[in-house]
Amino acid sequence: MATSLYRQYRPQTFSEVVGQNHIKVTLQNAINQGKLAHAYLFAGPRGIGKTTIARLLAKVVNCQGIASGEAEPCNKCSACEEITNGHSLDVVEMDAASHTGVDNIRENIIETARFTPAKLKFKVFIIDEVHMLSISAFNALLKIMEEPPSHVIFILCTTEIHKIPTTIISRCQRFDFKKVSQPDIINHLNSICKKEGFSCDKEVLQNIARHSEGYLRDAIGLLGQVFSLGEKKINLKQAELVLPRSNFLVVAEFVNHLAGKDLEKALQLINQLVDEGVNIHQFTLDLIEFTRKLLLTKISGSLDKFALSLDEAGEKNILNLLGKLDLSKIILMIDIFLAKNQALRSSAIVQLPLELAAIEICGELGTVWSLPESSPKPKVVAAKSESLNKTEPKEPKAAVSSQDEIKEIKKERGPVTSVTLVEIQKKWGELVRHLSDSNHSLALTLRIGQPLEVRDDVVIIGFQYKFHQEKINEAKSRSILAQALGEVLGKKMRVEAVVSDKALIEIRDDKGLDESLSGVLNAFGGKVVS
Repeated sequence: MATSLYRQYRPQTFSEVVGQNHIKVTLQNAINQGKLAHAYLFAGPRGIGKTTIARLLAKVVNCQGIASGEAEPCNKCSACEEITNGHSLDVVEMDAASHTGVDNIRENIIETARFTPAKLKFKVFIIDEVHMLSISAFNALLKIMEEPPSHVIFILCTTEIHKIPTTIISRCQRFDFKKVSQPDIINHLNSICKKEGFSCDKEVLQNIARHSEGYLRDAIGLLGQVFSLGEKKINLKQAELVLPRSNFLVVAEFVNHLAGKDLEKALQLINQLVDEGVNIHQFTLDLIEFTRKLLLTKISGSLDKFALSLDEAGEKNILNLLGKLDLSKIILMIDIFLAKNQALRSSAIVQLPLELAAIEICGELGTVWSLPESSPKPKVVAAKSESLNKTEPKEPKAAVSSQDEIKEIKKERGPVTSVTLVEIQKKWGELVRHLSDSNHSLALTLRIGQPLEVRDDVVIIGFQYKFHQEKINEAKSRSILAQALGEVLGKKMRVEAVVSDKALIEIRDDKGLDESLSGVLNAFGGKVVS
């Protein structure tokens, strides 16, 4: 029976483990100093080495041929061989996903832990996906973890640390595993290629590393698919037969079309993705994440945020985009993508919201559409009936409105306030903070607008783009803002949004950013890197 590639190349020593240096060094130092814990908790994403390191730890604490001062298993003694082959009675691996009940914990762990090891020094229990245990099972496990026998070591592995009770976490030494970096993945894949007698172009390995998104097991699985092509020398064109199309490259291509105001190519790409069966909702989420990273990179001036997904060509692509887009344009894209992402869920035509997003963005960035000169003009058909040609006599207009009518109009509009623009500007930050508690989206929009004028009881708010103007002028938004203004100013006011060149986002040098940009950073979890 053939062995899958990732199992064939599962590390048998700590030195063979790719990445996770912070964990390897800590565990090896503890082994050298004889300071082993009775329980360990390995937390992190799938496919990055949690179970592998758990087995290595079980081997090294029981290795009979380990040299003094060393912290690597010899892989030659009977203990190492039994554990490697999965035949040891003293190393118990349990999948909590299929053994969730309290009875499984009692039978497989509590009863077994009472007895001393059959052959080895320590009895090691490795519980994979431990977060799947029931509450009663956790309670049973907690009892023996509080007062464990001296010959027992627990290693709990999970991909969802938030589901583990704090009482369990507090009794373990916790290690958080990280995704593997792209260079480390590429180097590891290259070494596997050499051992297997294959030659892969650098672009192929970069493509695999990018698709794996930091999950080493996924990367090795994709490499196995490439090997299945049967070619000893594999180039990018051949590899694309089995590798999925790169989301990063397609997203970057789409944003590049928008930045270049090339609406036609953007719409063609959307429909091409639909024809290829791409999930447009997921593609939109990728767009939001991509433009978010663009935003943070534009602010910090660093490409570190893209460390897991960029090669040299990708870096050039990003730098080119950053040169085309200023901060306000990136924010505009994010706003529109977020709005259209909601519409995607109920759209009868799956790609329509994203097509509208492309049209809005290109329109806001300056693309102007008009009917071609050759387009047929609408024809006016003359009515045959003579009665339609006759003009009805108009009612004479009233010469002067009565005083009663004027009073009624004033009553409907309410009293004219004496609030000045200066007062509004002074209270603007307070208004935004007041809204943040109840309507964060509306508050974020106000942060990138400016009060420009006060006309009687109407505050005129200026925005750089039409999208934000329309959002504020919605009936619901006007009502919320009117109430908020009344609470902050103590006077009844209305709002009206306009598009104005005076409404600009400014970046100041005093301690970094103004309030507008700080709000954007807080909303997206960003920070300025000096």
